[in-house]
Amino acid sequence: MLSPRRLVAAIILASAFGFGVHATPATPSDAFDQITYRDTGGFGAGGRGISLTVTGPGHLEAEVLGGPKRVRTLQGEELAELHAAVAAVDWPHVEHNYLTPGAADLVVRNLTIVIRGEMCETHADFLAKIPPALQELFSRLDALYRRSTRPEKR
Repeated sequence: MLSPRRLVAAIILASAFGFGVHATPATPSDAFDQITYRDTGGFGAGGRGISLTVTGPGHLEAEVLGGPKRVRTLQGEELAELHAAVAAVDWPHVEHNYLTPGAADLVVRNLTIVIRGEMCETHADFLAKIPPALQELFSRLDALYRRSTRPEKR
């Protein structure tokens, strides 16, 4: 039987060398199929008006509340960072709802993501405690929305 020290050392070596040799890095086409990010609720039930859809290869559509749809393509570092944020979330343990009990008039972020054909859906208000990696993904999606919908310079 291995001593606890040797067992820990074996696990570290196996994860550093053994598993890394067989791992294949996620490519943009297989990290996720599609992300749909919307918000609802809040005072007047309009949310902040966020409506964002991003596909794995980087096609982005953002709709401004009462305004035109903006379409663009994510590339390079921006797309890689989004894929990394998606990969960092522990999807099997994401809860369906992160809603603050007894709270009213809160904006709720609604996220539906399809990863390799499997759909995950979650809803979170701004007061609810959510996993840090999911919060990071929400922050990244908010930033993408802001960059995609700011007025164009003339």
